[in-house]
Amino acid sequence: MSGLFLLDPEHICKHPSSLKGFPQHAQKMEADAGDISPIVTLGMRPNDHSHAAETEDGNQEKPLGVDLVLTWKMLADVTYEKKPHPDYQMIQVPVFGKELKKLHGKSALIKGFIIPLGDGDYALSKTPYASCYFCGQEGPESVIGVKFKELKIKLKTDMHIQVKGTFFLNDKDPDDWMYHLKGAQVYP
Repeated sequence: MSGLFLLDPEHICKHPSSLKGFPQHAQKMEADAGDISPIVTLGMRPNDHSHAAETEDGNQEKPLGVDLVLTWKMLADVTYEKKPHPDYQMIQVPVFGKELKKLHGKSALIKGFIIPLGDGDYALSKTPYASCYFCGQEGPESVIGVKFKELKIKLKTDMHIQVKGTFFLNDKDPDDWMYHLKGAQVYP
């Protein structure tokens, strides 16, 4: 599990296992972040490069069996509120916009760059791995945890794919993704 809302450098130094699932270079970056600030919120830079399923004229294309086509711009409808946490001292908790909350539990399709994390865990990112959330170039709203129902193809880092699944929001567990696609399938 990965996708902390906020990483407190002191906690990371004392509990490096809290970074289980993060790539090694991201673990080092997070531990080094203690020199920057007592509270670190990763990649809170807005960047609007959507990779939505679109037609040539820019309109969203909604396939059969899908309630909605998610765009990265839609997922950016989130703010953060600082709250105390028993394990991490202070965390930035996501506060989802009104329209985004309506999407919880719906069948969704989104395009992005796949990032295999090991042990059958995957993330779908707005940007390629070299500039994704793990490297500090984007915020946590730019990545979705993906649980595949069944994989029939081997997914390699930075494959640009469409994924269909049930969309879920998470504003409770700071050790998990803010966004999830469960029962996911690679969509042609």
